[in-house]
Amino acid sequence: MKKTDTAGPAALALLAATALAAALTMTLVSCSAKKDAAYGASSASFAAMDMADEEMAYDDDAEYIMAGKEAKAMAPEGPAAVEGQNPPLAPEPQKAPESYERKLIKTGHVSLEVQSLAEVKAGVESWVQKYGGYIASSDEGSNSATFTVKVPSERFEDAMGETASFGKVTNKNVSSKDVTDRYYDLKSRLETKRIMQDRLENYLKSAKDIKDMLEIESKLNDVTADLEAMQGQLNRLSAQISFSDITVFARLKPKHTDQGFQLPDVGSRFSDLLGNIVYFFVGLLFVVIYVVIFGVPIVLILALLYWLCFGRIGLVRKLFARLRKQ
Repeated sequence: MKKTDTAGPAALALLAATALAAALTMTLVSCSAKKDAAYGASSASFAAMDMADEEMAYDDDAEYIMAGKEAKAMAPEGPAAVEGQNPPLAPEPQKAPESYERKLIKTGHVSLEVQSLAEVKAGVESWVQKYGGYIASSDEGSNSATFTVKVPSERFEDAMGETASFGKVTNKNVSSKDVTDRYYDLKSRLETKRIMQDRLENYLKSAKDIKDMLEIESKLNDVTADLEAMQGQLNRLSAQISFSDITVFARLKPKHTDQGFQLPDVGSRFSDLLGNIVYFFVGLLFVVIYVVIFGVPIVLILALLYWLCFGRIGLVRKLFARLRKQ
């Protein structure tokens, strides 16, 4: 009798089960890897959108952030993440320039001792015209005059150096104020406000109902008001930077006039002396009159009180005498 071999079919069944388990494991691993890759790509896309929102958010003096919303709505879709490649990155922010042109407000003051105020006035007028400036204000007196002029800043040093030709310099002062940061900060804020104004105007054109229209108009009015105020500040600051102030104070020598040395007026001094003497005696006369009018009645009242209390009648004296006897 032949012996039946049962080991062959069992081995074949075991190999088939092992192959099936390996195939299922590879399928699960592949699906998990695809899900992880898709999740990483979506996370990177959201991160890029958040970075873009932060770059487009304009929150300077505004109570709302609308630029980021529009950027998200209007920006084209980025390239999809491909398995095996790095996810797309958000665009890098634009770098600011490393250096700016320095902005300075220059002021100068000079005090002079001069021979003639009329000559100084004529000299200042021609001097300002020579340097392309103008006289902002002037104050003229009998023995002194003050002129505040504005000249282009690029010619400030030359103009200050020429002030010595008007007379003898007794004091000279030059100062400057650095407003570079303030100037460029205002310019940057203005650009931001203009961008927001343009976008609010676009929003207003596409408003669907009255409520949205009124809300956008209110915000647009606020942005426009801020824009005009900041533009005025920038204009004033630019004017101060472009034109420097120089104050010229001119004073005549002591005892001098425009005609030369002033002699003392003896006649007027003598008249002043006589006038002071007359005023003294008039004042003394009024003092005597006041004493007679008000002093005599006061003296009489005091004498009457003494006579009643301590004189012949002596009411107070008699009262003290009775008290002593008791």
